Amino acid sequence: MYKDKTNKKRYPPRGKPTGSHHSEGHRGMFKPLMSMSKESFKEMRTYFVLKILSDNPDGITGYQLQEDYHFPRTNVLRVLDDLVEQKYVKIKKDEVDGRANKLFIITDTGMNYMDELKEKWADRFSMMSDTTMPYFSRGEKHMLLKRIDQLTSIEDAIDYFRGKRSKIKTKQSAIQERLEILENRKERLDDLIKFLEKSDKFDKAELIEQVKDWWETTNKE
Repeated sequence: MYKDKTNKKRYPPRGKPTGSHHSEGHRGMFKPLMSMSKESFKEMRTYFVLKILSDNPDGITGYQLQEDYHFPRTNVLRVLDDLVEQKYVKIKKDEVDGRANKLFIITDTGMNYMDELKEKWADRFSMMSDTTMPYFSRGEKHMLLKRIDQLTSIEDAIDYFRGKRSKIKTKQSAIQERLEILENRKERLDDLIKFLEKSDKFDKAELIEQVKDWWETTNKE
């Protein structure tokens, strides 16, 4: 709100926020990259926050999330408060150079929920699950060692690692299916390229028919 020369109160136009906290750098920070429901978007946002926390097993402050990962301050604090309330995240108070810090740490429940979200969205964002590199992140290593510390017998250890192996086998099957689909599409493209290379002239209508035939055949498989 401001005053003009007539001393009347004026308000900024709608849709044009003022103030540094509405800068271009933050505008649209949490907007989804594709069409999805509000609930789905919240799940994706939760996944990314939990993933960051899992990669920082000793804890991370809200300020670090804001500065290092470019989360808007009011938004990230609200998300963290919700995660704490749902027991996915816990708070550890720490003091550095006489200053009190509030560290947010992912819990075992939070790790499990993160894995659930990861699997749920794997089909839509396959890069999140099926094509990840076969090494442990810092968070996964921390949670693995913590889980091993809780084991009390050989039987418990065998059951635990059998469960881990079962998850890997499931992912292997999913990867194999994707590889077969990609190989099939590659072969179709090879045929299409050969057709074009043998053509004396560019027949757009024939090319369209070839692509339609490819599409129909692929959808029947």
